[in-house]
Amino acid sequence: MRTVAQQLEQRGYDKGLRHILVSLLATRFGALPDDLRARIDHADAASLERWGTRVLSATTLDDVFNAS
Repeated sequence: MRTVAQQLEQRGYDKGLRHILVSLLATRFGALPDDLRARIDHADAASLERWGTRVLSATTLDDVFNAS
């Protein structure tokens, strides 16, 4: 069981990851479709980190979100 402090820390970490990912994606690919914004907003930390790594070499949004 995680403490309240740990839960708040995780939420802050996730929020920061979301902000950075959206910024990187928008800089590289332009405005993001609403469905991808929603996907990012509801993603867990592992997904956010995975997508953040992929954005470095991706040539399309599909490369970021649907790579095998």
